[in-house]
Amino acid sequence: MSSKEEKETMIERTVVVSPLKHVKPKKYRPKKPPAIKVEKETIFISFSGGRTSAYMVDRLIKEYSDRYNFVITFANTGQEHDETIEFVNKCDKRWGGVVVWLEAVVNPEKGKGTRYRVVTYETCTRRDQITPDAPFVQVIAKYGIPGPAAPQICTRELKGAVMGSYRRDMEKKTGEKYWNAIGIRADEDDRCLPLEKRKKFRVIYPLIDFFSTTKPVVLDYWENQEFDLNLEEHLGNCVTCWKKSKRKHLMIMTEHPEYYDFNRVMEKEHPHTNNQPGYPERRFFRENRTVEDLERMAKLIPIKNIPVDEDLDGCSESCEAATEDTLFE
Repeated sequence: MSSKEEKETMIERTVVVSPLKHVKPKKYRPKKPPAIKVEKETIFISFSGGRTSAYMVDRLIKEYSDRYNFVITFANTGQEHDETIEFVNKCDKRWGGVVVWLEAVVNPEKGKGTRYRVVTYETCTRRDQITPDAPFVQVIAKYGIPGPAAPQICTRELKGAVMGSYRRDMEKKTGEKYWNAIGIRADEDDRCLPLEKRKKFRVIYPLIDFFSTTKPVVLDYWENQEFDLNLEEHLGNCVTCWKKSKRKHLMIMTEHPEYYDFNRVMEKEHPHTNNQPGYPERRFFRENRTVEDLERMAKLIPIKNIPVDEDLDGCSESCEAATEDTLFE
């Protein structure tokens, strides 16, 4: 047998056993995915500093903290009553110091939007501080005097734009889209945005959607708390808001004429600011009234002679921090 044939025979007799032949394949068992931690959604709250708004925040924190995170902001206009500032501070302490105090920072350059600065109870602007860096002074220096001729300046720039700017920064930081909670009650639901706008801008009304609330419910609630907003209704919100009725203005002018010092200074310094050429001087108050007009009327017209019905058109009916001008998708 030749060496070649001998080699082929040896190969035929050799049994080659694969090392995998007798290894039973393991059954494939897919691993369970790790449990996904579902984060709570965040509700961005516009806290106005009033009883209704505080009631809303109180109940949301007590009853919904297990379902939502909350970002609570208070935009100080600089013309809030001192008692409003005190009430906000007491609420803030009650809630654990979670309120973010904001004030407007206005860029004087045309086309640049209003931003914000974070302040505190101790550092926020008070009503008698009529300085160039006061938020309301900054707004008027750029946009002019708000009033019937320019009705949305104050709310848009001092409230909505400020909180919207802060909310935008927070959403960028967290990568989350917030819901926007507005404190409109069930007995004033005519002030709500249409349903399609609510969905578009992620607006909710907890006092309607979560727990139906009316004004008597709010007043009764605060009567039974350890503190309350110690402020008569005609002095609420911005003290000399132009949207208040004539009756309310004459009451304030009679009781506290010094509250109009801010308006008097602004009328003198900014009568034509941001006006079109040929337009008349701007006025804060209805029927083109000035502070001097209100002073004169307060001396001549007894409060009892002014119909109470005039109080129905007060500023609380229409100062909205959440409008299409200040919300974004």
